[in-house]
Amino acid sequence: MIKPDVFDPTKKYVFTNWSEEDFRCRYANPEFAFSANPRYSQERNNELYEEAYKKEGIKEAIVPAGKFIEVPEWLAFHLCKHFLDREIMKGIKRDFGSISQKDNDGKANAGAEGEILSMHSPSSREVLEARTIKLIGEGEESPLVLSIRAEERAKIEQEFASLKKEETTPADNLAKARAAKAAKAAEAKGEFAGLVGADVGTALGASA
Repeated sequence: MIKPDVFDPTKKYVFTNWSEEDFRCRYANPEFAFSANPRYSQERNNELYEEAYKKEGIKEAIVPAGKFIEVPEWLAFHLCKHFLDREIMKGIKRDFGSISQKDNDGKANAGAEGEILSMHSPSSREVLEARTIKLIGEGEESPLVLSIRAEERAKIEQEFASLKKEETTPADNLAKARAAKAAKAAEAKGEFAGLVGADVGTALGASA
C-alpha cells in the first residue's frame, strides 16, 4: 500500500488489530495549539509550551486485540506502521531469535536472515498492510456503525427471546390456576385423611 505524499482529510480508514495483544500507540495531536503570552519571557513561554504539549499535544490510541477503530487517513498509516513493526519483530523473536544468533559452526544463520528479510520486503509488508488498514469507500457505510448496529440487534433479539419465554396466554394462565387449585385440594385431602386416621387410632385405643 503506497503512502500518499499528501493525506486527504476527508478519507476514513478502518484500522484492525488482528493480533492477540492490545495495541497502544502515541501520536501527535493535530488539533494542539499554543499561544505565547507576550508578558512572559521566551524562556517561560517555551516552558509553558513543553508543559502544554505533554498534557494535550500527545494522544494515545488503544485498540484491544481483535477489535478495530475508524481513523483519518494520516493516523491509519501511522498506526499501521508501528503495529506492523511490532508484529514483525514479535515474529522474528518467536521464530528465529536474534539475527546475530550463530549456529554451531559459528556462522550466521543465513536461512533465518533470508526469512527475516523477506518479511520486510515491500510485497510481504503490503499484504500485511492490506490486512491491517482498509479505506472506507465513498458511499460505503461505516464498519463501526454496522458493528454497533449488529451488537444492538443481538441485544434486542436476546431480550425479545427472554420475554417470549416468559410470556403466557390466557389459556396458559387458566391451566396454571386449575393445576394450582387441584394441587391445593389434593394437599388438603391428604391432611384430612391423616387427621381421620389419628382420630380412629385414638378411638380404638380408648375402647381397648
